[in-house]
Amino acid sequence: LFFCFFKQKTACEIYQCDWSSDVCSSDLGIHTVCEVINCWRCCQINTYPIISRNYNFFSGPFQLSGQLDCPSTEKGPFPSLLLVPGTAQHDRRGNARGFPGYNDYYSQIAHFVTKEKYNIFRYDKGGVGQSKGGLSFSSDMVSAYRTMLKDEMVDKSRIGLIVHGGGSAHVYRRWGELNRINSISHLILLGTGVNELKLREISIPISVILGDDVADKSMRAIEQYSTIKNILAEVVTIANVDKNLFDTSRTKPNLLKEETCKLHPDVAGLLAKWLSKVDSEIRKEP
Repeated sequence: LFFCFFKQKTACEIYQCDWSSDVCSSDLGIHTVCEVINCWRCCQINTYPIISRNYNFFSGPFQLSGQLDCPSTEKGPFPSLLLVPGTAQHDRRGNARGFPGYNDYYSQIAHFVTKEKYNIFRYDKGGVGQSKGGLSFSSDMVSAYRTMLKDEMVDKSRIGLIVHGGGSAHVYRRWGELNRINSISHLILLGTGVNELKLREISIPISVILGDDVADKSMRAIEQYSTIKNILAEVVTIANVDKNLFDTSRTKPNLLKEETCKLHPDVAGLLAKWLSKVDSEIRKEP
């Protein structure tokens, strides 16, 4: 029983005594024990006092599970982000069936975001983790958005989306509906370029964080977007990021460092700078 129980745990989860995930990785052995030891520095860096509020919510007839992570050092409400996962079957921690690594990518993002005095809502995709099933990627995302907005810790005047990889296609598809529910103040795209046609429908600050080998087209589109609409927007690039882990298209980097379980440190710094800039921009609006 002991052996089977630990079969389901990732390195960071074992170190942090987090027993809630049911996504299988590998048998507990010398490799996993070494991962726990190697993960120690990553978890120490990412440790920040947060409050996590668990939610069960419905997308059609299907029950999904997620959580709102809030800063615990101050009283809310706080500006908030919905984390839209990539196209793979990610759980709320960023781990995906069929992909190597199990680096708890989204958990690391959540720790950095809450350190900047932001809430972040993340959820298990349908059929993954504690979610029983899902209606569709887009419908599940909209249901998660509605659920996040119900929490009194969420400042509804300062809402952003942080979108990983192919999740951007679903954001574009449901952009109008999301904004009818509650206006979105800014958009962060991680490891995915921009859709030039869809930019015509958007008039908010945008940050695009990409590997330096795939950024040229997005950079031109964002420069034009910022100039024409006179809106804060940027494309920032990062060199030497791993192009394999959690990369559903296998053409865009996922912004993790290959040799460790850490979010690329440049990503953390760029997120912090962007959240500070965009918060100042939103506060200036009449």
